[in-house]
Amino acid sequence: MAFTNPQAEYALNGLKHTATSKDDPSSAPIYMLGTWEVSVGILLLVHQVNGNSTGVTTLLGLMSLYKAGVAILLWKIGSSMSKVAGNVATAVLFLTWAVLKS
Repeated sequence: MAFTNPQAEYALNGLKHTATSKDDPSSAPIYMLGTWEVSVGILLLVHQVNGNSTGVTTLLGLMSLYKAGVAILLWKIGSSMSKVAGNVATAVLFLTWAVLKS
């Protein structure tokens, strides 16, 4: 979604949107978010298809750290505490999954 409709990603992630220019009202972090999500998704699928459980566990741990970081960021600059809670819950879920898988 970040590549096809970047402005919608701000609300979806609980961030305040401030347009930086009329040509491209989105900022680079939204595109970086999209790149991160696509990259990690592809890596996770490749590791699962190849039966690499260590790779899957590692990615789950990294995804947990990422979601915890997003929660901290949203807590500091975001506009919705429900988005913070959602990211914390996702971080805990990923970390629990990684620990149980290892």
